[in-house]
Amino acid sequence: ISSAVPAGERASGIRPRSGVLPPERDIPSPRKPIMSIQSTAVLPEERPWAPTVSWGAVFAGLVLSLIVYLVLSVLGTAIGASAIDPMGDRNPFSGFGVGAGIWAGVTTLLAIAVGGYVAGNLARRSGALH
Repeated sequence: ISSAVPAGERASGIRPRSGVLPPERDIPSPRKPIMSIQSTAVLPEERPWAPTVSWGAVFAGLVLSLIVYLVLSVLGTAIGASAIDPMGDRNPFSGFGVGAGIWAGVTTLLAIAVGGYVAGNLARRSGALH
């Protein structure tokens, strides 16, 4: 039993009408491009949907945020130190951890809010991005 395909017959078993194989249409010619690729350059001024980050505003907001955090931390330390009376109380640090935790949370949130506000206002456009 031979599995060879007779001349003029495709591997699928279909014989062409005239005995000559039709030209293959799904093989592209090397001279003809399959797909044309066109690229265009778009400048940032032409794209209003792509905001740019103002790094100067970001760094100014960061510096001011750190300054506010430092000042409020020193203020909290001074208030906490003046509230302790080591000679009068048996346990002068009772409730100290809760107060320090609340002060640290409020200080952090306030410093972040100030830094974000300044960065948003100093950005020339797209302040909400900052």
